[in-house]
This record gives sequence, structure tokens and C-alpha cells, in this order.
Amino acid sequence: METIIDIKCPKCGKVLRLYNQPGIERLFVPCPVCGTRSPFSACERIVKRHTDNVTELPSALRSDKVSLVDCATGEVYELPLGCNSVGRAHVTSSANVQISTTDRGMSRVHSSIDVIKTSSGNIRCVISNANNKNATFVNGEKLEEGDEIVLHDGDIVKMSVSELKVKF
Repeated sequence: METIIDIKCPKCGKVLRLYNQPGIERLFVPCPVCGTRSPFSACERIVKRHTDNVTELPSALRSDKVSLVDCATGEVYELPLGCNSVGRAHVTSSANVQISTTDRGMSRVHSSIDVIKTSSGNIRCVISNANNKNATFVNGEKLEEGDEIVLHDGDIVKMSVSELKVKF
């Protein structure tokens, strides 16, 4: 059973979800909404237990690298471990993964993708909509407010008309 820690960004109050890991007290947590990097110790926290199953990949297919590949251009965007805000590249965008597109239907902070390394060494990715008015779709299904969807290799994430393929 994995322990998930819900914390609140001290600046904007956004609830962020992290997997408990050794040394978490020394980490800085980036908020996908306001862009503030706060020390974990400064965040209000509540510990909850979740028993979601993690899809096991054969050891030959395991990778610590996760990326989004633009289906139209082939451009690759790496997703580091931790909370990643994904959105349209712009001077005022606070997204840490900025997609090069002229698609103005994609928000500057469109979705949030948490990349977590589990205690068994697997990588798990969870996507949620980043509290914006523009929809995010995974394999054609719309993410509703509060939805958190586990991503798998080959899934297609659609933000406005831009399609990105998940690669492990």
C-alpha cells in the first residue's frame, strides 16, 4: 500500500498530491497553478492511504524517462519526476513543460501531470485538468473537474486541437 500525501501550496492553496518517499522533507514542491516552488516542510499536509494498483511494466521496458511527443511535429517534451504543469509556450506561461504551438485553445497552464517513482521502482503518471476552462482529453475521454487519470505508454492526451502521445 502506497502512501500519498496531500499538501497545500502556501501561496495559492492548490492541493497537490505526492507519493511519500525518503527525504521528502528536503524537497521543494513546484505548484502547477501559481508556479511557486515551496519547501515541502512549509506546506500544510494531510496523509491519506490509497490502494490504487500500479501497472507493472516488464523490467526490460522500465524507464525513468517519460515524455510527451507532439503527434503533428514529432517534438519531444520530457516530463521530470514530480509535478509537471503542461501548457502553451508563452512569455507569461508558468508551465514548466511548455508546448510550442500556435493553438490558442491550449491554455498557458492546461493540465498537470504527476510523474512518480513508486517504491517498487515503477513509474506512474497521473494527469488532471489544471483548473482551466479548456478541456483536456485522454484517449478521447474528457477529464472532468477533479478527475485524476493514470497514463500509460501510448495514451493520447489532447489539449484543444493539439495531440500529444505519452512515451515511457
